[in-house]
Amino acid sequence: MNKLQIWDFDGTLVDSQQGCFSSYKFLCESLGIPFEFTFDEFRAWYDIEWHNNFSRLKIPQEQWELANALYKKNICTEKPLLYPGIIEVIKAQHARSLLVVISGGNGTGVRRKLQQQGIRKYFAEVSGYPGNLMKPNPLPFLEVMKRHGATPSETVLVGDMAKDVLTARNAGIGKIISVTYGWQTKEQLLTELKKLKISPHFFANTPKELMKILKDL
Repeated sequence: MNKLQIWDFDGTLVDSQQGCFSSYKFLCESLGIPFEFTFDEFRAWYDIEWHNNFSRLKIPQEQWELANALYKKNICTEKPLLYPGIIEVIKAQHARSLLVVISGGNGTGVRRKLQQQGIRKYFAEVSGYPGNLMKPNPLPFLEVMKRHGATPSETVLVGDMAKDVLTARNAGIGKIISVTYGWQTKEQLLTELKKLKISPHFFANTPKELMKILKDL
C-alpha cells in the first residue's frame, strides 16, 4: 500500500482543455494578436510551460506579464468538468492513502475549482508551483513528501504529461502513473517520453484502468 499520492489537476482530474483554449484565444484577441488555430491544432502544440506557448503565438516578451494576467483573468471564469469515473477513483483512494494535488498552475484557482466540483475534501493539501518555478523542478514534490512523512518509495504520482513523469523521476518517486485520457493521446505522450528517455511505471487509458492500477499497488 502507498502512503502518499500526488495528483496533477488539469488533464488528470478535470477536463480543462476547452477552457485553456478559450483563455489563450481571449488573451490574443485582447492583445490584437491573430489566433488562427482549431481546438485540435492547439491541443497538439500546447506546452505545460506557458512561455513556450507565448513564443509560439508570437507574443512580444515585453507583453508576457500582461498576457499572463489576461490568461489568469479568463481561466478563473472557466468551470472544467471532472472526467467521468474519476470521482469514484478519488473516493476509493481517499480511504486508503493520503491524497494531495500539486498543479503546475495557480493553487488558489485549483482549490476553488475542486471545491466547486465537491472533491476538495478528499485532498489533504492542494497547491500550485510558486513564482517562476516550473516542472520538472521537483522541489514542491520533495517538500510535500517531507511535510507528510512519506518517502519517495511510499509515494505515487498520477499525471498526464511527460513533464509530470520527469518531475516525479527527479524527485525519486517510486511509482509513476501516466493517464492517456488527458491533454495528450498515448501516441503523443510516448513521443515526448521517448525524447526525454524516460517512462512511467504504468499507463492508464481510462479512470477505470487507473482504479485497477491503484488498487493493486
